[in-house]
Amino acid sequence: MLSFRFFWRFILLTGVAGSFLLPVVNAAEAGYAPGVVALFSTPDVWPWGYSGQGGKPAGMLPDLIGRLSVVAGIPVNNRLRPHRRAIRELETGEADFVPLFQSPVNDQAGIRVGLITRVRILLTSLAGDHPPASMDDLAGQAVGFIRGTYYGPAFEQADRVDKIPVDGLTQAVEMLRLGRIDALVSSDQALYHTLAAMDLPVAAFHTRTVIASQAAWLYMSRRAKHPQLLEPVRAAMQQLRESGELDEIFRLPR
Repeated sequence: MLSFRFFWRFILLTGVAGSFLLPVVNAAEAGYAPGVVALFSTPDVWPWGYSGQGGKPAGMLPDLIGRLSVVAGIPVNNRLRPHRRAIRELETGEADFVPLFQSPVNDQAGIRVGLITRVRILLTSLAGDHPPASMDDLAGQAVGFIRGTYYGPAFEQADRVDKIPVDGLTQAVEMLRLGRIDALVSSDQALYHTLAAMDLPVAAFHTRTVIASQAAWLYMSRRAKHPQLLEPVRAAMQQLRESGELDEIFRLPR
């Protein structure tokens, strides 16, 4: 018998779910004008979004956006963007929709369409070290983080920590292993996917210190060019959550 996880992978790859698992949202009744293309900007942050085969967007967020297109019955143009540019396009309305972690800046620029997932923000160190219980335990020490990412008030207010920005979590993990930083901060999603891709055991790291919990939301820009798309996309998000497909897309690797 096929495993549940394999079943959902088949669904994601084939798009069969749109035809027999979930009803398609009646976009016309929700105010959608035929011919309008929803503009998405996805932060280029692995494993959430990255350039895949043929340069096409790949990762968990493009998987979600592809399913939203099918379930809502709306064509989409999904573009990978550097993290800061994705936020900027939410602010300006150059993108209709941008998936981002909740933050005061993003709440001001966008309307929350639907909850994507919740993540734990982990303060990770090497397993052999004395594990820090909080950011305060790392005063005067170096902590890596992905530049431009909001990790909650505990990290933002840790003024006595030497914060080292990096472009990707693989770089931060290597720096930690080489002793160039003392710890790193990341979401559990990014950390577990990165360790799996690097073929590193989770047991080699202390990952039990949680400094925050964060929600990832799909935002619509308050200056969106196509505000009529809000309700059909919101309805599609709700259908994916109720079916369990949304949770499966963002399941942590084992």
